[in-house]
This record gives sequence, structure tokens and C-alpha cells, in this order.
Amino acid sequence: MAVAIPFDTLDYAKKLETAGVPAAQAELQAAALGDALAKAAVAPGDLAGLEGRLTARIESVDARIESLEAKMSARIDSLDAKIDAVKNELRLELGGQIARLAGTIDSMKWMFGFLAAMNIGILIRLFTTA
Repeated sequence: MAVAIPFDTLDYAKKLETAGVPAAQAELQAAALGDALAKAAVAPGDLAGLEGRLTARIESVDARIESLEAKMSARIDSLDAKIDAVKNELRLELGGQIARLAGTIDSMKWMFGFLAAMNIGILIRLFTTA
């Protein structure tokens, strides 16, 4: 809401006429300046109201940001828990596969040892009978 600034358009027009401006032009300039000054000023109450609305809007945005931060924090915690569960599951699965591979390698060592012993036995038998 605009506040009227005390401005005497008649006095202003007379001063313009005294300075050599034609009367019609001086009156139009005084009226135009009076209108501009009336629209350009703002009442302190208007500024206080605007400040209150802006403060409320900022607080509303802050509350929304805090709400979103809380939701994101909860989602991050949920994702962390899921990641930990998957890591534990993979660790268990890999542990079982490693144990099976170790058993297979042990079996292969015994088989290789048995085959090597048999070949050595065959070689000895071949050399001793000849």
C-alpha cells in the first residue's frame, strides 16, 4: 500500500513557470511527478507485512528441507543395512565356495600323489625286470 508523500503540485508548477516553463507544461510535469511520488513510496506497515510473509515462507522452506533431510537419512540408513546384509551373504557364500575348493584341491593332491607313486612303481618294475 502506497503512502502519500506531501508534495504541493501547485507550488511546483508555479516554480516551473517562474523558471520559464510554459504554464500548461509546468502543470503536466507537476501532476506527473505527484503521481510518480504517490506510487513510489511504501508504508512501513507494508514492509513489515512483507517481512513477515517472507519470514514465514523461509521457515516453511526450512521445515521442508529438514523433513527431506530426515527422510533421506532414513533411506540412507536403510540402504546401508541392505548393503551390509548383501556383504554378509556374499561373505558366507564365498566362504563356503572357498572351503569346497580347498577340499577339491586336497583331493587332487592325493590323486596326483597316488598317480606319481604308481608311475614310479611302474618305472622301477620296468627297470628291474629288464
